Amino acid sequence: MPNENTKRNLGDSQRDQIGKVFAVRRGGLLECLVCGETFSRDTAREHAEVDCFRLELCLLASRRN
Repeated sequence: MPNENTKRNLGDSQRDQIGKVFAVRRGGLLECLVCGETFSRDTAREHAEVDCFRLELCLLASRRN
């Protein structure tokens, strides 16, 4: 039986959603596909709200300085 977290209203699948994509990794950790960091479900939810950058871009920027 669906609970409040899993219940979907009619038409929800039609709505665009903007956010980060996470891949599920071993142990239930979630990997941010933008920066590559891994998070628990709670910290991934928080991380989804902040700006992050690909690791390669951060390394290139640090080499320029």
